[in-house]
Amino acid sequence: MHHFVIDAMGGDNAPDCNILGAKIALEKYPDVRLTLTGPETELRAAYAKIAPIPEERLHFYNTTQVITMEDKGTEAVRKKKDSSLSRAFDLVADGKADAVISAGNTAACVFAATLKLRLLPKIERVGIACILPGSHKQFVLIDAGANTDPRPSHLAQYAVMGVLFSKLIHEIDEPEVGLMNVGTEEGKGTDLTREAYDRIKKLPLRFRGNIEGRDLYENSVDVVVTDGFTGNVILKTSESIASAMMRWIKQEITSSAITKLGAILAKPAFLKVKQRTDYEEYGGMPLLGVDGLCLIAHGSSSHRSIHNSVRVARLAAEKQLNKFISEHISQI
Repeated sequence: MHHFVIDAMGGDNAPDCNILGAKIALEKYPDVRLTLTGPETELRAAYAKIAPIPEERLHFYNTTQVITMEDKGTEAVRKKKDSSLSRAFDLVADGKADAVISAGNTAACVFAATLKLRLLPKIERVGIACILPGSHKQFVLIDAGANTDPRPSHLAQYAVMGVLFSKLIHEIDEPEVGLMNVGTEEGKGTDLTREAYDRIKKLPLRFRGNIEGRDLYENSVDVVVTDGFTGNVILKTSESIASAMMRWIKQEITSSAITKLGAILAKPAFLKVKQRTDYEEYGGMPLLGVDGLCLIAHGSSSHRSIHNSVRVARLAAEKQLNKFISEHISQI
């Protein structure tokens, strides 16, 4: 039985999206127990409105504070010790839960995870691993926003952790790595990317070298390495473009009777594309490098992203993600 804790007050749509996401997850995964952190009376009442509370598999941990999106991450974690986010990490740190799922303040999640769960041996900085859809396969982007000002050694470690994550989750024997840059030639880019290139090419990895933005979705590698600032911009821009494209297609296919007829015939294809490009289908993003499981969901997450985060946490727990990284990183 897996036991995960959800920061019920985290995210723009909290607590409703977290509560509904928890309900769906409990229905889908009978081997999962959940704890919701937040004001217990409020959470119980909200859950009771949509379904009877399964007391044997759903628990509530009462907290009195909330870390908002506007709070400064490090300061909020230190000052708001009884926040729903801080207490969620306390439960995992104390061994009372197996993973944290939060759609709350990303900076606060990263700091709380680093402070309370500590780093894995040999790891200098954590990185957010985001799974994105390519034309032929999914790929891993790391870092998607945890470390906006990394050193070259951090990017080299992201390459290693990304490869190990891809091996375990995507079951690829030798994942190919690419370093995000403004050109493919060696020597391109900033001091950071040039030194990171030199470090990564010395590792026993399958390294393509530098890749450009146009390579991401059509000629993608298995692991894309970048700093957290660039990675977060890539992630949010990609989501925005995918959403806009679906809107534009909808506008065009409803513009006349002929296009509407064609849309009816092509509806299954449109639905498949929509599913592939919908970030909520992928759930929370694993924070790699900490000694404990942490899934960071988007701040605007709905219930779909939350229950899919439970699915990802369940997979990572079953495959013993952190143990796998710890055992293999020293070999690389």
